[in-house]
Amino acid sequence: MSRILICYSCVSQKLTEVYAVQEILMSKTVDKIIEYLFKTDSQNIDNIDQVLIQYQIRFRELTGQETTLNYLYNNAIKEIKQ
Repeated sequence: MSRILICYSCVSQKLTEVYAVQEILMSKTVDKIIEYLFKTDSQNIDNIDQVLIQYQIRFRELTGQETTLNYLYNNAIKEIKQ
């Protein structure tokens, strides 16, 4: 019985670690996107090229974070299965 509890504890710990990383990474980037969305500069049609570049950079950052999280989740699942 205690062995099962230890396993559940390990599972919970591994997933909690990845969830924490996800929260840190994603929330900062999403906050940056939202902040830029409401900046006056981002509403100026004369700067549309710069605005689109800024969005492209931020969304590429999200894509990179998603790749990192996918890797972390896969590793956590592999460790849990062992």
